[in-house]
Amino acid sequence: MSDEQQRQSHRSAVKQHGLDAGDVRRKREELTVTIRKNKREESLNKRRNVSDIVSRVPKSTPATAAQQPIATVPVTPDADTEFESLEEMVKACRGTDPALFFPATQSIRQLLSVEHNPPIAEVLDSGILPRLIQFLTANEHPKLQFEAAWAITNIASGNSRQTQAVLEAGAVPLLIGLMNSPDPELREQAVWGLGNIAGDSSTNRDYVIRVGIVPPLIKLVAQDAASVSLIRNATWAFSNLCRGKPAPDFPPLKPALPTLCALLRYNDMDVLTDALWGLSYLTDGGEVPNQAILEAGIPQVVVPLLRVNNINMQIPAMRALGNIVTGTHAQTQGVIEAGILPAMVELLKNPKKCIKKEACWVLSNIAAGTRDQVIALIQAHLVPALVGCMSNTDTEIRKEACWAICNAVAGVGQEHIGYLISQGFVEPMCLLLECADNKMITVILETIETILKAGEAIGGVTNPYVQVIEDANGVELLEELEEHANERIYNRTVRILEQYFQVGGDEDGEYEEGEEGEGEEGEEGEGEDEDVAEGDTQEEATAAAPTTTTTAPTANNAFQFVAPPPTTFPGGFSFTSPSNKS
Repeated sequence: MSDEQQRQSHRSAVKQHGLDAGDVRRKREELTVTIRKNKREESLNKRRNVSDIVSRVPKSTPATAAQQPIATVPVTPDADTEFESLEEMVKACRGTDPALFFPATQSIRQLLSVEHNPPIAEVLDSGILPRLIQFLTANEHPKLQFEAAWAITNIASGNSRQTQAVLEAGAVPLLIGLMNSPDPELREQAVWGLGNIAGDSSTNRDYVIRVGIVPPLIKLVAQDAASVSLIRNATWAFSNLCRGKPAPDFPPLKPALPTLCALLRYNDMDVLTDALWGLSYLTDGGEVPNQAILEAGIPQVVVPLLRVNNINMQIPAMRALGNIVTGTHAQTQGVIEAGILPAMVELLKNPKKCIKKEACWVLSNIAAGTRDQVIALIQAHLVPALVGCMSNTDTEIRKEACWAICNAVAGVGQEHIGYLISQGFVEPMCLLLECADNKMITVILETIETILKAGEAIGGVTNPYVQVIEDANGVELLEELEEHANERIYNRTVRILEQYFQVGGDEDGEYEEGEEGEGEEGEEGEGEDEDVAEGDTQEEATAAAPTTTTTAPTANNAFQFVAPPPTTFPGGFSFTSPSNKS
């Protein structure tokens, strides 16, 4: 197998996230909760309409045809109508006087619109929900439909049992029908209610999609682009159609990708934020939706949004692009070609910890790509900033940055390893050997071995990178790992110390202190931790980096190395001969 084939095999094995997929996704969701709490109501998966607008219905004489069906009676409010209790409102809605339908429904809606502790349970217990849903069919009376839809929306903003009551009462098909109403405020209220129902659970979400919300939603965004309020609600509802586990079925959502692309260009922060969150959920569905997203040109629209100094936009934008680069190498390349790398430099320097961490995670996935993709990362001047993040006071940021650098070391040739070492990552990487994360420790050990193998390939009397590890206090930290409880970490540590630092073994290569017989077989034996089980480390796929056949040292023991001409490094880096250790 050629060097490049070995590298590609290695990259395929570690591509997914650098970290275990489940761990990364769990951290993503925790971060999502933090960000969305900052957005309060506008970012929750359910929202109540708490504003209390003055009725838009003109005053007129109440109708007298009390016994006529709802659809044929002109329902108007009576300015003098007041209800003393919920019981009176319910009685009026169920009564025979059509003139009371509107004011009674409006009064119920006002009860449900109070900012704190709305009586959703009491309204449901009154049994009025079926009547409110019946009012949705009063096509001749859009004002009554509007008040009923508003009340139903606020009921659906309650707990899951209350939302389920709305769904089971048959509100979804009627609300979808109202998205085609000639009344724009009624269209908005209908999509708001559907957003609440879809946001309750993945089961409800799938039902709303199945009943057919997507086509009228696409139409609504196109025809109501001038209404900022309506577009905000439509975008938020769409984001709820994309969120949740398991991921929604993608084919029904695929026709909405051009609409999503248009929303990502909309000149409103709330719309952009919810569109980005929706995209971040959608990109978490795997390679199939991500390929369609790439083909729709969406990354080219998202990358410029990384430069907007707004954490509520930058986090979901990075999340969406980061999800895509966990896919195939071709998908990673598509995001690179969209211009993500130059935009990441400032994000790595951002004072907000969550942005730094997310940026490091994105770059760790790009660094797990092809050799050319790693070189593109290097030439974008990102390595110094990543090394700076490895010295951050926040351990999680240090670890994510370390993943990025370790992936880069594993994916390039020895000439690039020399550049990476020159940027000073070895010492902060070695310090992370003291962390409690076995996966992190294992990857660092693999990286140390890769560095030392690259040093051997240079040729010369001594391995120049042995001194680099020693200067970074690496030997002392490795020796501490000889007491590690994890057998795989212990065995790898002993192997490194014996092979490169002549520590821990005698002339026969046996381990000291009664450890004879626990050599390479111990790595596959019992006692390994679950979090470094087979498949979790880079070594399981292939060797961390191919070892180049070396020539014998010259007679005068002078180290000579010339960087290949095609490679260009940032910052004017040039190779110098490491001093030999006598």
